[in-house]
Amino acid sequence: MVTIRECYERANAAWPAKVPPLTPEAAVNAVKRLYRFATGKKLGWRVEVTSGNRYTWGHDFSHWLDRVALGLGRAGGKPHAKKHAQLERRLVREVVKRGWLEPEPKAEPKPEPAPERPNERAALKLAHASKMLAKADRRLKLATTLAKKWRRRVASYVRKLQPQVTQ
Repeated sequence: MVTIRECYERANAAWPAKVPPLTPEAAVNAVKRLYRFATGKKLGWRVEVTSGNRYTWGHDFSHWLDRVALGLGRAGGKPHAKKHAQLERRLVREVVKRGWLEPEPKAEPKPEPAPERPNERAALKLAHASKMLAKADRRLKLATTLAKKWRRRVASYVRKLQPQVTQ
């Protein structure tokens, strides 16, 4: 029969010899991924990175999964039972199997844009100003046309309301 201590030794042995430090962003991603792995559901709330003198529950995440999310260690259960050690081993194996501890490849640096010459900049501004002027002219023509239409309509109603002059 496997003892609780042996279960935890197996869970700890599943880690690689060298574990890189975890960045805050990687920790948030790990919480989301491990929750989805353990429960089969997407995490239903936002995980925030904090700073300062706050209690962080990174170590207690597996305990929380055990008790609350999975309901394995219900009230009266032991916090370090065999099922908890087995859960930790499953989580560690998933982390190692998926390669989450390997550093992400660095993005290639973006080439610096060539500095613009003053004439090119002025030419770009001229093109933009010309485009905006054409747009304003179209709006002015539309407004003029609409004003003519409404003047005709008002004149028509005025004529209808004036008494008819008989000859």
